[in-house]
Amino acid sequence: EYMDWKYLANVTRLNALALGQLSNAAMPPKNVRITNDQAHDTTLTWDSEPDQTYVVYWRDTASSVWQGSIEVKGKTTVLKK
Repeated sequence: EYMDWKYLANVTRLNALALGQLSNAAMPPKNVRITNDQAHDTTLTWDSEPDQTYVVYWRDTASSVWQGSIEVKGKTTVLKK
């Protein structure tokens, strides 16, 4: 008697769409590592899937939003300056 069936149906549709998107997503990279060098740059390395494109996002530690991104295809190292 206290159930909002229309709301529940909308939430169920949204969950189904989200699961569909996740199931079509590419495999994540493996063995992701951050090089611990004492510098202002950040070096990321990973084991890439063949012909896979990844997007690396970054932000200042004081920022609450992503400030930049780069698409990386076929590489296994990114250096952010």
